[in-house]
Amino acid sequence: HIYQIANNTFNNFHTNQTILVSGESGAGKTHATRSLMKYFAYISSKSNTSHIEDKVIQSNPILEAFGNAKTMRNDNSSRFGKFIKLQFNNSNVLLGSQIDTYLLEKIRVVRQSSKERNFHIFYQLLSNELKYKYFLKDATDYKYLNYKFIYRDDLVEDSDEFLLTLSAMRTMGFSEIEIDIIFSIISSILHIGNIKFEDGQIINTQQTIDNIIKLLNI
Repeated sequence: HIYQIANNTFNNFHTNQTILVSGESGAGKTHATRSLMKYFAYISSKSNTSHIEDKVIQSNPILEAFGNAKTMRNDNSSRFGKFIKLQFNNSNVLLGSQIDTYLLEKIRVVRQSSKERNFHIFYQLLSNELKYKYFLKDATDYKYLNYKFIYRDDLVEDSDEFLLTLSAMRTMGFSEIEIDIIFSIISSILHIGNIKFEDGQIINTQQTIDNIIKLLNI
């Protein structure tokens, strides 16, 4: 059982422990990892008055927003690998964590298969009125989003997920300026995807180019 594995690992704190979560698409790797981290954070919080455990848990919405996407087999498929290191002292207090990502499926940004989505963060931002600050319209207006809006089958509301992501970023210590810069870059990617060329010349309206220039501050 997932909690028994976590408990056995935690009780062997005198040596470094590793849990490998693997399986086919849709097997539950993301959910299992999320459950493990919640369990460790809960145990640590009983003896720790800091907010480190909150930050460990709040890293999940950010990782999933920027690294997960709807595929043919899974509505919340991780399109990257991650190595998560949780650091405890001899009193079982969680002191910190380190999360490394690798093998990010970058090609998904510019091309997805039919009935698949780009990374969640694009749809999350477009579901909130904040999008107007970044000159954005609807998902159907952007080539990088298949020119169509595809809902996730599990009835997850992108607008609700966006609020969770935004809250997680603030909990993790992102400043409002940093958040604004990140959303500006995300938005500029969507605008850049709509640039059209003909005989080597850009044929877009000047407004599209102006928006990109403003978002990237160039």
